Amino acid sequence: MSEHIPTPLCLIHTIDVASQDEISRHLGAMGVVVVGHVGSIRQTPPSNDDDAHDDSHDDDDDSHDDRGMKTKRRANDRDTTTTTTRETTTRETSDVARRAVNHHHHVDDDATTTTTETTETTETTTAGTKKRRLGVKNLAQFKNRAFDKPSMFIRQWGWKREMKTDEERFALDYAHAFKDVDGCAHELKFKQKKFGPEGFASTVWDSAIVMAKYIEKTYEKFRHARSAIELGAGCGVTTAVLAVGLKMETVVSTELKGNLELLNANVGAFENVRCAEMTWGSETDAKNALPSDGEAFDVVVASDCVYHTEAMGDLVKTLEIICDARTRVLFSYGRNRQALDIFMDEIAGKFSRVDVSSSDLDELYQCTDVSVIELRKL
Repeated sequence: MSEHIPTPLCLIHTIDVASQDEISRHLGAMGVVVVGHVGSIRQTPPSNDDDAHDDSHDDDDDSHDDRGMKTKRRANDRDTTTTTTRETTTRETSDVARRAVNHHHHVDDDATTTTTETTETTETTTAGTKKRRLGVKNLAQFKNRAFDKPSMFIRQWGWKREMKTDEERFALDYAHAFKDVDGCAHELKFKQKKFGPEGFASTVWDSAIVMAKYIEKTYEKFRHARSAIELGAGCGVTTAVLAVGLKMETVVSTELKGNLELLNANVGAFENVRCAEMTWGSETDAKNALPSDGEAFDVVVASDCVYHTEAMGDLVKTLEIICDARTRVLFSYGRNRQALDIFMDEIAGKFSRVDVSSSDLDELYQCTDVSVIELRKL
């Protein structure tokens, strides 16, 4: 997402100056930029008390009715003055709003946005209608402006997979750029395809990207690891980072039988990667996946594997076979975590759990709906 939403502007229109200052303080705390106070403040006629004091000097022969008529005329004068003040303030507000919005939407001479579009936007904005025609479609046309640079929040939403089109998620290759443990740059491409009866493993999910980037950021913690396995590898992004980024001796990438063809196409060509069929809970599959020396893996990773409630018991059985007390077990999961509570119940008394904090994750490749945890076999 390359476009950045500008900081909202606000024009304060009140008759009372004290109210203007109070509103400005509240809006400033909310991150709203107050362009300025607009409106013409006129002196109002004297108050009733002052008028009563003046009336005390009237001729004693003035009747009560005469005083009543004077009071009524003064009230009418105040209403007329107030109406004039509000009309003047409204006109001035409109003029200032037009100038502010036109300045806010100003583009350079080579910009394609026309003055007519900007004016129409201002008029509809000033009128307060819900339907708005945006005068500027391409924020890249702005130069040397603060909102030229997207915030971290906007940049984080820019890479999220669930915000992409179907073509980007299923038809086009996913490109993953990273540096290996020696600092050499790589960009690997991963094939994707539409979901089929075998499940949802044929596209790259947010949790896999967060996991891969977390490993890339913390290479030093994996320096002594020689073997790793990925459960439910999907398209194989994290497998590739383990094999190419960390250059591990042995990386086993596992999936259900129906997903192995795509996984093989993406990571099967790496010399240190072995793709294997894995059904959770199968002792045979788990033992066949072990490194050639039969020892437990140094690292186990799994992304988006806690959504199928019936499979959690079998998943933990597999973990018990392929792990020992020194194995680092990393799980990441996004919004598809329907079975998380069941999984936590299953590992209770078998594995310890530590939440990975957002400060330990990659600054850009993290989001509020993806969590990472680390487990250790007890």
